[in-house]
Order: sequence, then structure tokens, then C-alpha cells
Amino acid sequence: KGAAIIVEAGEDLYVGRLDLKLSDEGRIKDFSWAAIPVDDDVEEDQTIAELVWEQEKYFVNGPDFKPHSFLPIGFCPMNNCGDVRTRGHQLVDPLDTVVGTTDVLLHRHGALEGVMNNFIADAIWTILDEVVSATMINGWSGVDLSMTNGFRFDTPILSADMVDPGAEFYDGRNPGEVTLRDLYAYFPIGPAVAAADFNGTLISDSLESVLNSVFNRNPYLQKGGWYLGLSANVTQKVDLVNAPLSSSGKRIVEFKINDENIDPSKRYVFGSCYGHTFPVGRICRTDGGNNVTFFQLADVDDYNSDITTTGPVNSFGIIDNQNGGPIKQVAPDRYIHPVQMLRRYLDSIGNEITEAQFGTGRVIPVTPLPGSGLPHIVQPIDGIGPDYLARTIEVVKEDDDD
Repeated sequence: KGAAIIVEAGEDLYVGRLDLKLSDEGRIKDFSWAAIPVDDDVEEDQTIAELVWEQEKYFVNGPDFKPHSFLPIGFCPMNNCGDVRTRGHQLVDPLDTVVGTTDVLLHRHGALEGVMNNFIADAIWTILDEVVSATMINGWSGVDLSMTNGFRFDTPILSADMVDPGAEFYDGRNPGEVTLRDLYAYFPIGPAVAAADFNGTLISDSLESVLNSVFNRNPYLQKGGWYLGLSANVTQKVDLVNAPLSSSGKRIVEFKINDENIDPSKRYVFGSCYGHTFPVGRICRTDGGNNVTFFQLADVDDYNSDITTTGPVNSFGIIDNQNGGPIKQVAPDRYIHPVQMLRRYLDSIGNEITEAQFGTGRVIPVTPLPGSGLPHIVQPIDGIGPDYLARTIEVVKEDDDD
């Protein structure tokens, strides 16, 4: 009768176990579910560990480490990539290189806001603003804001005070240390960094759409599962409970950039990630930008080398869906990767991520959220909003004899 058992183990911290009790006819009579923590009580399988090490040893510090080149889709024709050491993104340092420390738990599980997303948005905003202010590219005087996708790529990073003194940390590092591997866990894909200018309406409508997708009371309209991280000069007040009955008719009831209400008609320079194969003019989750500008490194092997600007390599027919042709390159060969931006920014602030600087409070709910604050951490399964927007499905468990 449409009954189903739906379970979710939950990212990389648990293994899910589902036990089924079946009748002689093979029908489900009962079930039990457990989320088993992956912690020090789980013994490592040596055979699997050796298999993993055979692949990993080329990426970590030691005699077997070697640099790697990562070419995103469309960067070269088949079997004709040219000199890959000067194209795409280069890994020249071992993944276990310590790049910073943290005094707060870092993760990207927050449905509404999180320290790590704030840090990422600040890093991109700060560095791009310096470059644009110096070059005045497109007549821009600087970068007005940055946001980062709230996707849940991550491995949680523990602060030092969360680990017992003297305890052996899970990968040999000191508690509270942030490694290069950690940064790539937050960006395991290879996006470029770009900027474009948008009018305020496009930016506001885009964020409103994201919020409505995450917190929609109608489960059939829910998608995503997380909001965006905002740079430090951006603040919002949101009414997730009453929308669309709030005073603005929207979930965002206040949106300020540099302490001024966003102007629907003003053009703002927005810098963030550009996913390869995205439409030209898409920055982060917002489409329709003008004067698209990419940022590239003078030395592909040095994340601290000079940053210059350039336009798209191709702006038309990026994906040939009709003829099945190759995907055209958009970002430049020496595009700067977000991880390189994070390392530059970490160096500039003393290599420490602190709750005082990047703590939450940029997105402020104006009404108490249901579920004892649970929506701060995970997407509420039944959404947030007026009850009449909800859809309820009643599932009746069949009797054993049915």
C-alpha cells in the first residue's frame, strides 16, 4: 500500500545498519535501524588500509609524493592536452601539509549558516576585492560581496579543546590543525573563481529561491538542503516561519550590504566560484551576470604568485548538446582554485580560523525556528512555513497477517 522504510546514515560519521524481520513468504514483518558511529572503537582493517596507502602515498609527504595536475572537463581535446604542468589546477604540496589552526569546530552541515562557509566567503571576497581595487577592471572599484555554495562537501575539523589532551588524533596531526587535505575536502571539485556584476533584484531573487527550496513546507518542492555562506559585509534577517505571510511577502525581510539595504536597481560586483560547463554569467548560484571576469595565477605552481584578470576563453556554445561535440573551455588555463584562495587568506590572517572572526550571526532568524533549533544544523524534513503549505502523507503499517 505504498509503505516504505526510508533511512539515511548521515555522511562520513556513521554507518547505517538496517535489520529486517521477514515472514516465510518474504514479506517484511518488522525492522530495526541503528546509526553506528565510526570512531576509535572500530578497528582498522589492515588489508584495506594497505590498499588505500598504495594510492595515497603519492599525495602525502614522503619519498613517493609527486605533483599532480587536474584538468577540468573541456580544457583539452581528447589525447591533446599539451603541457599539463601549465594548465588547469596543480597540486604541488602534500595533502598533509598543515596550513592553519582552528579554535572552533569546522563543518558544512548547517542548513542556514556556518563558520566554515563564512570563512570561505570572506577569503574570496577579501582577495578579489584587493585585485579588483588595484586593477579597476571593467570600471569596478572593488568587489561588493561574495557568497559560497553551502554544499556539504567536508570532513569535520575538531578544535583543540574538543580532544582529550594526550589523545592520539585520528590521522596523526595535532588537534586543532587544518591541513591542505581538509581544504580540498571542502572543495573536492575543481571550480574556478570569477566575478560579474548583477543588479540587486537578481541577487535577492536568487537567494530567496534558495531559501524557499531548503525550507519549503511542500516536500515535493524541497531541494538542496543548505543556504549560502555570506561575506562579512552582508547581513540578512529571515522569517522562515511566517513566509510568505511576512511583511515583505518573502523569507528575506532585510538584506544589507555594507550596512545599506540592497538596491534592486543598483549593480553589484559579486565574486565567487564558477563551475566549469556552467553558463557564462553564473557566479555561485546566481545567473545573469555581466562583465564576467576570471582570475588567474602568474605561476601555476605558486598559490601566492600575482593574480591577474581575464575574460572567458569562450562565451558561446559552451556545451554542444545537439551534436555531442566537446565542451568548450571557459576559464583560463591558470585559473585560481578556491583552495588557493583559502591558503592565501589564511596566510594573511595569521593562519588561524576563529569563531570570533567567522562566527554565525550574518543570517538572523526573526522568529524562533521550530524543532528546538534543529534547522540550524540539518534541513528540517517537514520544512518551515505556514501549515497550509505542508503536504502530509499517512503511512499505515500492515498487520503481520495481512
